[in-house]
Amino acid sequence: MKRRETATCVAKVAAAALCAVALVLGLPACGRSGSSDQSSSATSEEDSSSSTTASTTTTTTNADSETTYEDIYNEYTQKLQDATPGLIDEYNQEAAANTDGMTGLATICNKKISELAKINTEGTKKMAQLMYTSGNGSYQDYEDWAMKLSDVYTTEAQKITDAYTSSAM
Repeated sequence: MKRRETATCVAKVAAAALCAVALVLGLPACGRSGSSDQSSSATSEEDSSSSTTASTTTTTTNADSETTYEDIYNEYTQKLQDATPGLIDEYNQEAAANTDGMTGLATICNKKISELAKINTEGTKKMAQLMYTSGNGSYQDYEDWAMKLSDVYTTEAQKITDAYTSSAM
């Protein structure tokens, strides 16, 4: 019975990851939002542990700053990596108080992974906005950087899944 519930959680996590990837790839198809707020700003935080070898770093010039896909990637990579330990701690605390067995643990796990998905989606939206407002970015540039950010999301989500697996055993 435990294996079946574990498989169900893993399937749910995989489905959540696939949904996030579909969202990333489908965002440009939505077109412009029509919003008059087209300013995009991001803080560049270097992540020495990740390589940044995507095809180009398309830039756009705003009134106060210059933002690149790499800047957005670095910012949201840091946000994902900073959020993960806290989400794992929250998972462990909630799992200790869980009274719904494996189903309860899976639900808690999915909620924590959903928090990471929100961060990932926010980052890819900023990248899409950059592509649409810069005028010099290509869809391929956007897609390369968005997929790279999704890879970080997947890595961080796996850490939460690992906490679930450990608590389910």
